[in-house]
Amino acid sequence: MSNIYYIKCHAKINLFLHVLGKTAQNYHSLDSMVMFVEDLYDELTIELADENQILLKGKYQENLSGINILDKVITEFSDWIGNSKFKITLVKNIPIAAGLGGGSSDAAELIKFFIKKFKLQVSQNEMLNRCAKIGADVPMFLYKKPLYFNGIGEMISTIDKIPSLFALLVYPNIAMSTATIFNSNNISFSRDTIKHQYSFKDHSELFQFLRGTKNDLLANTTELAPELSNIIAEISSCKGCEISRMSGTGTTCFGIFSDVNNANLALNTLQIKFPDYFTCVSKLF
Repeated sequence: MSNIYYIKCHAKINLFLHVLGKTAQNYHSLDSMVMFVEDLYDELTIELADENQILLKGKYQENLSGINILDKVITEFSDWIGNSKFKITLVKNIPIAAGLGGGSSDAAELIKFFIKKFKLQVSQNEMLNRCAKIGADVPMFLYKKPLYFNGIGEMISTIDKIPSLFALLVYPNIAMSTATIFNSNNISFSRDTIKHQYSFKDHSELFQFLRGTKNDLLANTTELAPELSNIIAEISSCKGCEISRMSGTGTTCFGIFSDVNNANLALNTLQIKFPDYFTCVSKLF
């Protein structure tokens, strides 16, 4: 390995998110399907150094506050890295508190770097448990392939076959924390975990499956940010859009397309309608 390491930390979207109730520890029990965004990612550059240092750059670096999640990783995994010190430059390209998992992705990629750098032999259970201490979304970013997660994010199962998809993302520059959304009083709980399907032979089968799902947090989020309803309606009206909803516990809205040309036409339309919003089109993986 060279002395300077460059890593992409991809965003995610939740194709659906069902809230099943609360656990005995008062956490919300979830059921979700997740894919990752190929062309939207934070960037980590890691170098050996005399002391630990985290430098922030990028469009959204000014939106970060409090202890950076990378500091938490270094502290949690200090027994792995021993006396080694790193200068880490983080370029924040993923909007903050947007339902795209940027911070969790950053943390997971740094953890994977430590494993590779120090040739660590770590069981999957230990890895998932330690990642969950950093954040409930962190374990899924270790997989970086289509998956379902349950519980508070710790139960993960990967999807074997899924047709190619393209997502149009629209973020209205409204940062909203997970706690703010969950503390709203209008959560509509799903009764049961939907039966997961792990192989989709074509787009028709996948879209039929997704139409039986939703994001249970949409209603209370739109109470806090009413403009989301209009964004989702505008995305849904675009040619070729099969599914339009909100991603995770954030304010990013998305549309799913099977044809990249339709997705790009929709992007052009929405950039005119919402010139001040963050928008992009990307393949999902």
